[in-house]
Amino acid sequence: MSVRIPETAALIPLLSALIGKDLSFEANVEPPTPAEIEENLTLFVSDDDSPMMLAGGDRAFAYLSGAALAMVPKARAEDAISGDSDEDLMENYFEVMNVITRAVNDQGGDHVRLIPQASVVLADLPEPAKGAGLNIDIDKYGTGRLSFWLF
Repeated sequence: MSVRIPETAALIPLLSALIGKDLSFEANVEPPTPAEIEENLTLFVSDDDSPMMLAGGDRAFAYLSGAALAMVPKARAEDAISGDSDEDLMENYFEVMNVITRAVNDQGGDHVRLIPQASVVLADLPEPAKGAGLNIDIDKYGTGRLSFWLF
């Protein structure tokens, strides 16, 4: 069984089309540990429910991408980043993460589906391999980090 981290050449245009904003990125950025962004993690599982990959954005990526998707002001995302949680923006962020499933599946390998954060318990998962991170700048919103870890 295998899955690969989505290639930026496919991921960035897909996210840009979804969000409706130009995106720029910096690849090969050291990701945080999964525990550092646990509240924003998503789990990709195979058809037999085997864990294949974790992915998640830091608070900045989560709230900025959620705000850009909903076309709400950047200030609302900034309030959420600084500590005032925003369930609507987080729901939008998880839709962004759901679309990433397409980029993963388009690469070949095992078919995966997304399990949102509410069902992700790190203690129940195997230790992931070293991860990969991207800093993604969303035009007129700001920059956040999106990270991936394979099992």
